[in-house]
Amino acid sequence: ASGFLPRALQNRPTLDEHLIFYFEAFQDLSRSRSYSQAGPQPLAMGEILAYCQMFDIEGYEFRKKLLALVQALDRTYREVVSEQAQQANALRDKA
Repeated sequence: ASGFLPRALQNRPTLDEHLIFYFEAFQDLSRSRSYSQAGPQPLAMGEILAYCQMFDIEGYEFRKKLLALVQALDRTYREVVSEQAQQANALRDKA
C-alpha cells in the first residue's frame, strides 16, 4: 500500500447511523433489479414488499418510510448511471 488516500475516499459522505438500515435495504434490493439497453430499471414495489415480508418488517409507517427512502435512493442511482452513460457516449462520439 502506498499510504495515499484518493480524494474521493477522503471526501466520502458518511451516513447517520439510523439511515444505514435503509441504505443496506437499497443495496440488497438493487442486486435483484432488471436491466435493459436503457440501463437499470426502477426497483419494483413488489420487490420492496417481498423484502419486507422476508425480513419481517412490519408496520405501515415503517414500510412507508422504507419505500420512500429506497425509491429516492433508486431514483438517484439511476440518474447517476444515466449521466455516466451520457458522458461516456459523448466521449466516444468525440473519438
